[in-house]
Amino acid sequence: MDMERICNYFKKIKALFNFLLLAYLFGGCFYPKEKFGVENNEFRIKMGLEILPGNWKPSSVGSNYTIWQNPKGDLFFSKKEPFFFSKSISYNRSELISEEDLYYSGKEFTTIDGDERESLSIKYYFIPQHEGDEIVKGWYCYYVKPSRKSKKIYSPSTINITIKEADSILKSWMLKPPR
Repeated sequence: MDMERICNYFKKIKALFNFLLLAYLFGGCFYPKEKFGVENNEFRIKMGLEILPGNWKPSSVGSNYTIWQNPKGDLFFSKKEPFFFSKSISYNRSELISEEDLYYSGKEFTTIDGDERESLSIKYYFIPQHEGDEIVKGWYCYYVKPSRKSKKIYSPSTINITIKEADSILKSWMLKPPR
């Protein structure tokens, strides 16, 4: 009789553990995507970040990130026009870590490895994070452009730039900076 009670006790504990595990897993998977979607646009406006357009859908979702992509990206690539390509949001459960906006100029250049696109990344870190050898909080921007031409073959050059320089590049591409 005692052995039967002990077995029932362990079955109940196992069932409770499984229930709590499932609740934790499913709760963690769906919460961040909802919290940092279009509902967060008012906050983005206050921070000077690009808003998330309502017609964008997540192209990739992980346990600590969501990437939203422009549904007309292929059209812009084929027309070789400048455009806002994607927004990557990094988070740790309910804490926003960073947002990164990726833009393309519409220009392509040939490298040894194939075609490369001129691009601009504007990232905002809400909490300090490592970016290469430095710890960054706030704006972190980089620009990918062609350099070192050799018989029509270029090498991509990635340079860190300021937010002012990033806004200037967007304007030169006829895109309006959100700041």
